[in-house]
Amino acid sequence: MSYLTIDEKAVKELLSTKNLQTADFIEAKELAKCIKQGISGTVSKTLKIIHEGGGLFLISKEKDHTKTVVFNLEKIKLAEKNDSEIVTILQKSCRLAVRVWGGMSLSSCEKNIAPTKSVVFPFPFSTARSYKLALEKRPYGARQEKRQTNHLLYFWDGFDQCAEEPTLSCLRKSEDIYFTFDNKKYFANDVLNKDSEYIQYFSANPIDKVISPHMGFDYWKSKLSQSQKDFIFTDRLGPDRLQGPAGTGKTLSLVLRAINQLGSLENQDISINAIFFTHSIATKEHIETLFQSNGGESFLTGESKNKITITTLQEWCLSQLGNKIHSTEYLDKDAMESKNTQLLYILETIEDFKQNDFAGAKDFISRDFSVFIEQRDNWEFAQLLQHEISVYIKGRSREDLEAYKLIERSNHLLPVINNHDYSLVFQLFNMYQEKLVNLGQFDSDDITITALTETSSPIWKRRRLKSGYDVIYLDETHLFNLNELSVFHNILRKDNSNIVFTIDKSQAVGDSSLSDVKLLETFKACATNDIKLKTVFRCSSDIINIASCILASGATLFTSLENPLENASDSFTIEDDQRCLKPYLKGVQTQSELSDKAYQEVDSLSESLNCKKSEILIVPTTESLLGDLKRVADQKSHKYISIEKRGDFNAVESANKSDSYIIGGMDYIGGLEFIGVVIVGADKDKLPPLEGGRSESSHFLRYSAFNRLYVAVTRAKYALSFLYNKEQGCSEMLQIAIDEGLINIEN
Repeated sequence: MSYLTIDEKAVKELLSTKNLQTADFIEAKELAKCIKQGISGTVSKTLKIIHEGGGLFLISKEKDHTKTVVFNLEKIKLAEKNDSEIVTILQKSCRLAVRVWGGMSLSSCEKNIAPTKSVVFPFPFSTARSYKLALEKRPYGARQEKRQTNHLLYFWDGFDQCAEEPTLSCLRKSEDIYFTFDNKKYFANDVLNKDSEYIQYFSANPIDKVISPHMGFDYWKSKLSQSQKDFIFTDRLGPDRLQGPAGTGKTLSLVLRAINQLGSLENQDISINAIFFTHSIATKEHIETLFQSNGGESFLTGESKNKITITTLQEWCLSQLGNKIHSTEYLDKDAMESKNTQLLYILETIEDFKQNDFAGAKDFISRDFSVFIEQRDNWEFAQLLQHEISVYIKGRSREDLEAYKLIERSNHLLPVINNHDYSLVFQLFNMYQEKLVNLGQFDSDDITITALTETSSPIWKRRRLKSGYDVIYLDETHLFNLNELSVFHNILRKDNSNIVFTIDKSQAVGDSSLSDVKLLETFKACATNDIKLKTVFRCSSDIINIASCILASGATLFTSLENPLENASDSFTIEDDQRCLKPYLKGVQTQSELSDKAYQEVDSLSESLNCKKSEILIVPTTESLLGDLKRVADQKSHKYISIEKRGDFNAVESANKSDSYIIGGMDYIGGLEFIGVVIVGADKDKLPPLEGGRSESSHFLRYSAFNRLYVAVTRAKYALSFLYNKEQGCSEMLQIAIDEGLINIEN
């Protein structure tokens, strides 16, 4: 094929059809196949591709031969690229064409290189960002105005600087052939879909709210990407793993799979007992409403032969322990709140130790550990010690000092080097444990490990044949530590690995021990079927680029920090694109101004995006900033709701009903989505909260900071704002994104 021609009508159809935004959909795959094979075909109800005169023409029913975009396929070898690359290149290239025709400003992935030439970088920041295509905007020069035409020509692609000049032979040939085309004859037997997204493109409706996941199973059948369908519509009960970055629909896909499988087995007169685990009570309640609204309510109520229990792991463990532990004896009913209370007790332990015992211990412990304790903030020390106590002391060494010393350690933990270091950590553990004993309480690790012991006993092994589960659905696996993950295999009815789980390890805040090998060993699942989601439905391409840049920056420091956005693409139509704002950074002169400025930013964004204040999330980067935001709101009588539990959809709904400001700390906003996000405190001293030297533990805290920032950024759909204190300077974690032009700096 010598060329590919798309006229303005077809360009707008292409850019406005959801199922042509990414190769995860059948229509987009058909388009890519026709281009690779150089054949005619039906792409969608409103688009066809025609092979004629040595070239390809992508056409709609309506024709405009005066405005076309032509790709020189002798120079740009589209046929040699994979489906995803072809679709992305066409989408990004055609968006630049629309901007040129409309005289609009360029996006962050586009650049002018000469008065009549531009380049477009079609791929995300993390994947060969330097690959580009060159566009000649006036191939016929002044003659275009005389002819009243506006043809555009993509004439080169590559990684280097474009030094070529366009040849016009393919453009002239395309123009001659297309002038004689009768588009309507190719659609003679078709009925044009009047509700096509092309027509919606011209509407000027106010911004839509985030699409609700409670649309019903039949609705989602027609909206799912191919990779989501592959995961949902299968007879396999596991082991299956669904991986994907934030915003790809992992939780909804898992719910729909459970509903589909339970219904399918019921139709086959097969009954099973299933269980669905979530991490917190707030997300459990959300999952229950997803089941009810998508046709799975009968599996919850027992009206069907097949039954599913939706619960948190801590709730299930407590139910198995029966009267061995009472409600007054555990830190909190909710696992996440229990871990937060545990962290506060550990913080108190560290403060007591530093005040009373540290001076005497300095002569014995290693210099690295001593410097760490002196220079680290107590809160940061507590986060590291919590992980050490939970996974290494309680979980893997069963509270035995000698066993603890022998365990192979993962990266980014406390810098313990000699036996005295280990003994000191164990002393801190004993001090923390004494607090629990004095209060008559058990933490979530005590509950989980006790339940793990119970489920490993000969009595349970026989009992599980009747009381166990045939399949486990596990959401957000990255939020569970290794103690918790060890329970799941023991509660299956038979000795199998029927576990279906979702994971995005980039959201596993600070837990670098959660490796693929360890995960599969724990689940006893060697032959896991992996499905990876690559289409991000939540975020704009600019926001995806920033998130990808953040993870790529982190990966230069931490080999275990994964970047699931490497080959991701957004699903935004050109209508969505027009609603997006370029992410930006604003500075204030003093710390006291930050919180007040945050509310002003929400007001400004809600006006720009024509949405409620409650649809713009305020995210403080530290606990102290969260307190400042609340105090300022109280002083100025701002109505606000604070998200205090991870994935608290009820708080979001309450804020929407009252149109209140909504605030959420970085640890609580996972799973939620908003039209815009304002991140408050993007300062050097807050993001990450580092002081002193760079030890392994410092790396752990930086690892956690990159995780948290990734989660915060990917909550946003159309707009993202960063606020920082100029006295401290902007966080280095954003510097690469700023240097790459992904974030605008505003005064």
